Amino acid sequence: MSIQDSRNINPLLINEKHYSLAVKHNSYKTNIKMSLLTSFFHTHALPNTYNVLEKNLPTVLETQCFNDSGFPFDTEVKNTEIGHLFEHILLEYLCQLKINNGHEKASFKGVTNWNWKKDVRGTFHINIDISPNDVIYLDIAIEKSIILLNKILTQRELGIN
Repeated sequence: MSIQDSRNINPLLINEKHYSLAVKHNSYKTNIKMSLLTSFFHTHALPNTYNVLEKNLPTVLETQCFNDSGFPFDTEVKNTEIGHLFEHILLEYLCQLKINNGHEKASFKGVTNWNWKKDVRGTFHINIDISPNDVIYLDIAIEKSIILLNKILTQRELGIN
């Protein structure tokens, strides 16, 4: 089942070794519930994050980021929540896919929230604003984002710093 097929019905469930994603798309918004299955929730526990991004998706380090500290994303990425990292990766892949499809420019907006008093620790709610015309990029962007996040998480398992 694709994201487009899951509109207005049950979320599409994606289970990975270190996390699960429940993806639900409604008209102009995609909601992703990320549930981490790790004992860590921030990139400071993943010291190779910046290097993996620089090698595999360097443009994500230049993306605009609104955070409490006012840091640019290339600084924020070194100590941010893993859900927030996934959001930025996904947004960058969406932009790349749209531009590669012949559009002159692309811009997507996302917000990541969490409330660990209400939800289990390690649960993130990632909301992406996306028009019906751009939903065609969503499946591939999520797939690419999963591959890259898994690469970052695997480097920790392998002890690569």
